Amino acid sequence: MSSSLPAAPSSPRNPVFRIQPTVGERILWWPPVAWLVGALKQGILLLRIGLIESFFALRYGKRYRDALLQRLGFFSAPGYDGSLWLHARSTGEVRVMVPVVRALAGRTRMVITVTLLKDVRLAQQEVGDVATVLNIPLPLGFTVRRLLDHYGVRGLILIEGTDLFPMELLRLAGRRLPVRVINGFCSELTFRLQKNLLRHYLLVEHFGVTSEEERQNYLSLGISPARLTVTGDLKRVGSAEAGESALAQRLRSLCDGRFLLIAASTHEPEEDLVLEAFARAGGGERALLLLAPRDRNRFEPVARLLRDESWKFVRRSELAESSAQGAAAVDVILLDTFGELKELFPVALGAFIGNTLNPGGEGHNPWEAMAIGVPVVAGPGLDGIMQRSETADGRGWRRVTDLGGLAEVWSRWLSDPSAARDLGVEALARGQADAGELTAILEVLEPLLPSPGPAATSS
Repeated sequence: MSSSLPAAPSSPRNPVFRIQPTVGERILWWPPVAWLVGALKQGILLLRIGLIESFFALRYGKRYRDALLQRLGFFSAPGYDGSLWLHARSTGEVRVMVPVVRALAGRTRMVITVTLLKDVRLAQQEVGDVATVLNIPLPLGFTVRRLLDHYGVRGLILIEGTDLFPMELLRLAGRRLPVRVINGFCSELTFRLQKNLLRHYLLVEHFGVTSEEERQNYLSLGISPARLTVTGDLKRVGSAEAGESALAQRLRSLCDGRFLLIAASTHEPEEDLVLEAFARAGGGERALLLLAPRDRNRFEPVARLLRDESWKFVRRSELAESSAQGAAAVDVILLDTFGELKELFPVALGAFIGNTLNPGGEGHNPWEAMAIGVPVVAGPGLDGIMQRSETADGRGWRRVTDLGGLAEVWSRWLSDPSAARDLGVEALARGQADAGELTAILEVLEPLLPSPGPAATSS
């Protein structure tokens, strides 16, 4: 059986980054085999719903039951005609989506699906007033058809394009929709985890990608140049908050005359490195450290690490119960919650970006800090992000290779805060340099939008 997929040249970033199907994949994609595999998957899923999902719905109460009903296609909100379906997989993608949803609010109705329950709550807080936010449907044909019909979906927008699952849902439902990707990022990790879904890329009408390097990566997958537009990275679009939150004010008071340093989205074993660097820079006598692990499964191990090393610390979840005097005596605050880090950056003198000192790590978003003038320090894992945004010259950030370098930068900033603030001015300029990114992304989405007319709001 011959393949209709084009032979892909090597990617600029990864020489084995290609979607040419293997012999095994050709067999699995053969319609009779694909039908049998799909039927088996549907049977297993129905069994899971009957046993596991129902158990959790009974065990964890109304919130989980409501989420399960949504995933089965039963919606409490009234339906409507003519909406766009936006999908975000993770917290970062929800953050990226917010300015787009706000900009589209007057042009179209929107229904938003999110993968994780915690991110559903975040999306509801951020854009629930202008869009309908739902848990993503279970991969059953009838659940997806109910979503599409109930909300009159006429187009699909994938945030970053790293989660192609909604296109698999469309296949299960036997439906075709115009699909566009915004803030497109095609990583090697996406390729490894979703190789069997990458064929869906050939059905995407247009990609708005973050950089020229990403454009080249999509070209290496056989995507035609006419379907690619470099729009820039929406993660760099920051906005000043209306005012400090109550938590930020509490954190500022806990500093008690000290500066605040943030270690954001850390991975194992970076917490150990960060704490050693913090100690070398002077520890709690000179600053307060906010330590924010990326994965909730790291909360308990990091708390044990802090206890074993005799750090004076308090967990964010216990902060409300701590007396002002007792909390002010701590050296470290363990941020064991999600969705609050962005509002705390304005208090910080500087921030370390996690997953950048680990071998092979691909760093997390530095723009939330930089866009409000907070300087960033990071390891080699941030090189790729900065090079794709033409920020490899060090403006607004400092590159280190080990904990000694991190300790040196933090110590320098604590000894000379004006140097950190000057770097923060560069970070602010860098983070706000491309105000046209949102406009460029909206131009990519324009074919999916109705002609300008009376504002349409989401119920």
